[in-house]
Amino acid sequence: MFPKRGYAQARKGNKMANAQFTVGDAWRQRFLSGMDLVRRFAHYDLPRVSESNLDLDQAVAALNSLARGRFQTSDRLDERDQGRPPAPTPPPQIDISARYCLFALNALTAKGEFVSSPTGGICFEDPFWAVLSAAALAQKKATALPKAGSNEELWRNSSMVNEAVRAGDYKESSFFQEIKGWISPAEFPTYETKVVRGEQLAALRDRGFQTLEGTTPPRFYELFTAPRS
Repeated sequence: MFPKRGYAQARKGNKMANAQFTVGDAWRQRFLSGMDLVRRFAHYDLPRVSESNLDLDQAVAALNSLARGRFQTSDRLDERDQGRPPAPTPPPQIDISARYCLFALNALTAKGEFVSSPTGGICFEDPFWAVLSAAALAQKKATALPKAGSNEELWRNSSMVNEAVRAGDYKESSFFQEIKGWISPAEFPTYETKVVRGEQLAALRDRGFQTLEGTTPPRFYELFTAPRS
């Protein structure tokens, strides 16, 4: 469940203190809209928190608890569970000299299995996709890498998820690609936050994958993968 802390910003001295999401403070709305949709299609009894009280520690804890199947399902669905659709948005503009926050998952992907550099897993620029990937893992579905032909399509696809959930035909396989497991020696999914420079994020957006600095040695991450034909 969410830790009982109310601060909405990173703690002073925290590595995230000088970084922000590309959507700015709207990251909370993107995160909670994903949680609302998960309640609707998977019926998990997820804890509730207001946008003003949501902080990064709480978000990471919720992702890990969800992905590891720690939430029970519930048949109760009240008006609060109708979901707040994520606001349609084009990819936010980025400053190549700024520092940005991403969510990261220690998933081993097909591409990451064969790159020459150490692999780090999957990065999520949009918190919405991090939540949806955790929900797929909670249902024992090894699908966590977003499918998209481009970064622009990835951002557009969030509204398609909302439409599919409301129509009752949401399938994880329509929006996520399979993963191979967890990066050794891990035996279960782990979400964390990662800080990248704007220059690195621009390259990650452009190709869907990139070796990112911030660790020694730098590690290979994916943001999305093109759907298989």
